[in-house]
Amino acid sequence: MYWIAVDWGTTNFRAFLMRKDEIIDEVIGTEGILSVTENQFDVVLYRNIEHWLTSKGNLPILLAGMVGSQKGWYEVPYQEVPITAKGLAESLKELTTYWGSKAWIVPGIQNLSQYALPDVMRGEETQLLGLADSAATYAILPGTHSKHSVISHGEIKTFTSFMTGELYSLLINSSMIGKGLPKQIDNEKYFLIGIEKSKENIPFTHLIFSARTKQLNKEIPAEFVGSYLSGILIGVELKNIECENKIWVITNESLGEKYIVAGKHFGLNMEYVSGNGCFLKGAFKLINQLGN
Repeated sequence: MYWIAVDWGTTNFRAFLMRKDEIIDEVIGTEGILSVTENQFDVVLYRNIEHWLTSKGNLPILLAGMVGSQKGWYEVPYQEVPITAKGLAESLKELTTYWGSKAWIVPGIQNLSQYALPDVMRGEETQLLGLADSAATYAILPGTHSKHSVISHGEIKTFTSFMTGELYSLLINSSMIGKGLPKQIDNEKYFLIGIEKSKENIPFTHLIFSARTKQLNKEIPAEFVGSYLSGILIGVELKNIECENKIWVITNESLGEKYIVAGKHFGLNMEYVSGNGCFLKGAFKLINQLGN
């Protein structure tokens, strides 16, 4: 069985030609949903996967991510957790492309977070399904809006979001903290200093401001301010976790390593797992639910 999995986010496009659960080929690009004009999502999709369709015919396509949001191809309503692959598959948005392929868009999910506040995710649910066969597991998906989720025996139980990545980007690119800084270089020493400061009972916005003042008084070299700030933000994200079991970090290897290093300073046992791998495992579960 050949099929196509598409992870279509705000700024990125990733498509995978699959044979059952095996990757045959992939297309990685920057045509995220915000770059699509006049709602021509099918045109952009076809342009990226035409060579596969030419050789394999009108393959079924599963799409996940912001492509199912208000600004995407079709808005697919959020589904409540707890939810399984079967539950998500029952809520897929089905459509037929202009060239004849059947396509389905995965819905996002919603819940009240561990702090009793409304929370949503779109795209990460498919990655979580790829990890959800194990017994009760805590998973972290770092990113623009980092997600912490509890999953168990094929079911996504709960999740909570953190604006870690977006805050970092805003502070470095659009605030006085980042104004005039040279290109930032990863530095573990200053990253760990930020982690340690995050443990202290310091008001968060005051702590953030120290990323500027420590650079002004030469405590932190200008090119390492980002590492210090990253340590603060990731530390604040992790410091309230209470989990004695292994925590899976679903992301790319370099970002996963940052979280693993930070987690050790909070006594957390973390292990990296490929975000792509989890996405494709989750997508395969969903396409199987359709009987394709």
